[in-house]
Amino acid sequence: MNRPRQGDAQESALTAGEAAPRGRAGVALVGALTLLAGLMMTTVSTASAEPQSALPGVTLAEDDLAEAVEHINREIYVEKQDTSAAGLQRSVSKEASRLAAQPLALHSLAVEADRIEDVAEQFHADGRIEVTDVDTSVDSVETDGDVRFVTLHIARTLGDGQVWEELQPFAVIDAPLGTLRPGQFFAVDGDAVQYDQVPAELLDFESVPKFDPNEFADPDQPTPLAPETGPAVEPSSIEPLDEAEAPGGVETMALSAANRTKVKNYALKYALSPNSSYHKWSQDCTNFVSQSLKAGGWKHDLGWYRSDGNWWYTGNVGIRASWTWAGAANFFRFARIESKRATGWSNVYQLRAGDILQYANSTNYNNMVHSMVTTGHSGNVPLLSYHTSNTKNKPFTAINTKGRTWWANKV
Repeated sequence: MNRPRQGDAQESALTAGEAAPRGRAGVALVGALTLLAGLMMTTVSTASAEPQSALPGVTLAEDDLAEAVEHINREIYVEKQDTSAAGLQRSVSKEASRLAAQPLALHSLAVEADRIEDVAEQFHADGRIEVTDVDTSVDSVETDGDVRFVTLHIARTLGDGQVWEELQPFAVIDAPLGTLRPGQFFAVDGDAVQYDQVPAELLDFESVPKFDPNEFADPDQPTPLAPETGPAVEPSSIEPLDEAEAPGGVETMALSAANRTKVKNYALKYALSPNSSYHKWSQDCTNFVSQSLKAGGWKHDLGWYRSDGNWWYTGNVGIRASWTWAGAANFFRFARIESKRATGWSNVYQLRAGDILQYANSTNYNNMVHSMVTTGHSGNVPLLSYHTSNTKNKPFTAINTKGRTWWANKV
């Protein structure tokens, strides 16, 4: 199914070099699938008084999906159980459910468990933060043809009582679509897209994050979106520091501690529910960072919308904002090189609340793909809030660091 992409000129200044690394998708053993039948008990859909599985055209009830995802998150993060075939055999209830006869849904759940466990392995290896509880509920449902995009609200309680929350979207297949079959489902957040964990048949749907350089191209300006060369900007180490070393540092001249608190508070307020006063792009992370910094005191710098020396937002139809407002690499060049409103931390663990963290999938900052606001700490681990997908207070140690280069920006 070829659907036209609905790009916007402010999406993100992605170059061809930002194409995501491919081929990293774990698949759990098929022999484990039948063991998953006890995960999902009969529930009633939030949208209907009758079980959703009985409704025409619906193959997987949203509440069943939420219960299953909560189960594997609890197994992996709280109980630290192995979700291999042997681990599942020890942990899964023997009681049958209505999904027992849906092997494709069960297979999808096994793949999702494998995806979560891949990142959780790093989180547990660090060991400084514990997850003590997990709660999952259905946040929203959008239907596009024979595909439902089900967004789950996943709340993980940390050992110090803070809550790491994510709005995790899933695509649920209700009718044959290319090689996909009814009953399958897939996580469709930005990480899954970048690491080739989303089937090609889904990539043109509006609800799936886009990483298309053409969405930001200006047909009247053949100039490259990013300079071929630029001044060297050292990335930040991700090696853990001692408790006495982080977070901390000398105050910058740009924002006071009080203003950085405003940045943090704005990010916490709108991490999960975007501010309707601003346009929301399908790839919204840097737009969200810019909004937070504006709330903390950063002033507009007016000028040509393509210039790395300007930073502004008007919301007008057409050119809504400068490229530096919503493009990750453009923002970095404005903040660190052109305006020098931000400087760099040598280590990610030095980030203070209100500071900005970015990463690229290469060693070149012109290939920057994601931007986040530091909204707190658990111990000395930074907690990050961001859009695409909407996330609040996620520990840095729970973010996949493989193949990425990091820049910790001191504002």
